[in-house]
Amino acid sequence: MGINEDIAFEIVNAMVGDANGAAMSTKLGEYTVRAVPTVYALSQNYPNPFNPTTSIEYSIPNSGHVELVIYNMSGQKVRTLVNDMQEAAFYKVIWDGRNDRGEVAASGVYLYKIVSGSFSKFEKMTLIK
Repeated sequence: MGINEDIAFEIVNAMVGDANGAAMSTKLGEYTVRAVPTVYALSQNYPNPFNPTTSIEYSIPNSGHVELVIYNMSGQKVRTLVNDMQEAAFYKVIWDGRNDRGEVAASGVYLYKIVSGSFSKFEKMTLIK
């Protein structure tokens, strides 16, 4: 992953043809392209272990509802990081080690889970103080 930005490029010399091979005119200039993922993915957070913040990257190949939630090892919800409709793209969110009430979470191992469409995946991370 790690492709979170647009890619800009300039065409300085080009010959463009249609499906029959006939030359067509094209406007030369600068273009911007957004990379779109082809698969769902949830990456290992970085850094891990962490204190006080960590980054979580994920990719969504189809627009739809995305939920990214942090759980403690007892399965209790600690923090909802994402609960929204999102476009197909690469994403990166930061967890500041706090729960939904704004309180600092205790040191320990946490799980984070993403759900989007039929895709669901867990990863582990460790918060140290």
